[in-house]
Amino acid sequence: MKQLMGYLDVIGGLAWFVALIAINIGTREPTQFILAYAIPVVVTTWKRNLQWGFLFGALGAFSAVVSGAVTGNADAGVGLAEEGLFSFAQLSAIAVGVVLGKRPHRKRVKLTDENQHHE
Repeated sequence: MKQLMGYLDVIGGLAWFVALIAINIGTREPTQFILAYAIPVVVTTWKRNLQWGFLFGALGAFSAVVSGAVTGNADAGVGLAEEGLFSFAQLSAIAVGVVLGKRPHRKRVKLTDENQHHE
């Protein structure tokens, strides 16, 4: 049970994607708002690392394709695979941004910890 608790962010992210797929299929009006797919990417990347962020970026893009949120645009010459890859690129960029944003946060926490030990 303790091992399972260490993966709550992963389990929550997977449940989020499953819920998005179910809602998108159920309403027949899938959300195309990228932040709906980015929330599990952000949380997992923050708690784990960039590799997990890329994995969840791929899962987010996959869930968008499966649920009909990504459809391609044949008139513009953009296929489903291309639009799915673009979604993955967007979610991956968000993961990279989280990692870059976490760096200053780590430095502040480290400096605060060091200052407390010297007092």
